[in-house]
Parts: sequence; C-alpha cells; structure tokens
Amino acid sequence: MHKSIFAAVLMLSVTSLSAAPAAGTGGASAKTVEKLLEITHADNTAKMLQGQIQQSLAQQVQQLNLGAADKPIVDKYSKELNTTILPELSWAKLKPDMVNAYTSTFTEEEVGDLIKFYTSKTGQSYLQKAPQLSQMTMTATQARLRNLVPKLQDISRRLDAEMQAQHKAKAAPAPKK
Repeated sequence: MHKSIFAAVLMLSVTSLSAAPAAGTGGASAKTVEKLLEITHADNTAKMLQGQIQQSLAQQVQQLNLGAADKPIVDKYSKELNTTILPELSWAKLKPDMVNAYTSTFTEEEVGDLIKFYTSKTGQSYLQKAPQLSQMTMTATQARLRNLVPKLQDISRRLDAEMQAQHKAKAAPAPKK
C-alpha cells in the first residue's frame, strides 16, 4: 500500500508538470523570447520547481509513517528519484523547450507586449510576488491532491477486485450441460 501511494503521488507530480501548452499562432523570434525569459527570471522559476519537487517528495515519504527498518531503503530511493528528476528540470535543459513553446505560441508582437508589461511597474510587482503566489497555489493544490488519495485508493482497490473477478470467471470451467 505504501508503494502505491508513493507511486501515485510521484505520477501525479510528474504528470502535472507535463501539461501541454495551448496552441497559438506563434512566430516570435528566439532572441525576443530569450529576452522575455531573462526579464521574467524564468531560470529562478526552474529552481523553484526543483525545490517544490524535493519538498513534495520529502512530504510524501514523511506521510508514509515508515518503520525504522524501512526508512533507510525509502531514503535511498528518494535520493535516487531526486538525482534522476532534478537534472532533467535544470534551466539548461528546460530553456530550449521554453523558448520553443513561447516561439510556437506567441507572435513577435505579443512577446514584445509581454516584455513591456514585465518591465513596467505593475509587471515588476507581479514578478516579485509571483513566487509567493505560486507557493500558495501549489500548497492549495497539494492539499486537494492529498484529499484525493483515499478516493484514488478506493478506485484502485475496486478496479483490482473487478479485474480479479473477471479473470477468475474466465479461468473457471464452463458449466457442463
């Protein structure tokens, strides 16, 4: 049961990161997009994401209420998860994907307007408050996901029971006529 909870949380964490961007008209230049990403401190966002993933994994391990014998094993695999996931989420790896997403989604004019906004007083205020805002929304989302775990476990249990019943029914000899 502990393994399935840990796996489910990891899967939810990873799949929530892979949401597809909305399609747009595109056409912005990579150079302009890179300027926007620099102004918006997108590299810091990547670092924050890494920190959130580490924190989320640590919280999930803590919630497993492991016995003393299990803790070193889970810690070992938690470290392995971190060393597997975090390098893939470094800014060096994410930047080309981000540039591609922005150039595919926004026009040159739209990126220019975003640059104007983020260099304005309001835009700078937003950039300063965005990490706190992001943390607040992430915390709220994680709380909702934690509340889903019992429901997801129930669905998983019922699915497993129904699949086992179906397999037993197929394996049972047909009644003699």
